[in-house]
Amino acid sequence: MTPLSIILDGQNAWPDLGEDTRAGAIAAAALLPNGTSGGRPSVGLRIQMDDGEVIIAQTTARLFCMAAKAFMAAHPDLFEGE
Repeated sequence: MTPLSIILDGQNAWPDLGEDTRAGAIAAAALLPNGTSGGRPSVGLRIQMDDGEVIIAQTTARLFCMAAKAFMAAHPDLFEGE
């Protein structure tokens, strides 16, 4: 499993990509109970590209949840006013 970088200020987060990138949207998230080679849970993200292509990206459930916790810590008011 590839490590997951957590970037709390995403402005210009990936300058190496340049202007020629494709756009997509996360269409679904799935918990895979035995998704890692060690039998731990992983998370699969279904990414629907604007051109109709579908990409599946995967990380460990632990890394996915750590990213969510970091985002929530950076923006404690994230769910206020909803």
